[in-house]
Amino acid sequence: MEACCGAHDWARQLQKRGFNVKLIARQFVKPHVKSNKNDVNDAEAIRAAMSRPSMRFVAVKTVEQQAPGDTPDQSRAMQSTHC
Repeated sequence: MEACCGAHDWARQLQKRGFNVKLIARQFVKPHVKSNKNDVNDAEAIRAAMSRPSMRFVAVKTVEQQAPGDTPDQSRAMQSTHC
């Protein structure tokens, strides 16, 4: 899956059910998108990206790692990344 806020939650749920989940950072998927952004093109780009032997995957974040921080700087950082 392409790593985003919701993907980490999905990944945790799938891992609980025994699936091996691999997340790919968006910047590694984007070069493989061939045309307009839609679900089909995104799926093809993710498939193309993950088939690369040198692909680096993103670790699945825990709920605590995704939670907004307690300090104002951390809260602003979370708002700017939308995660």
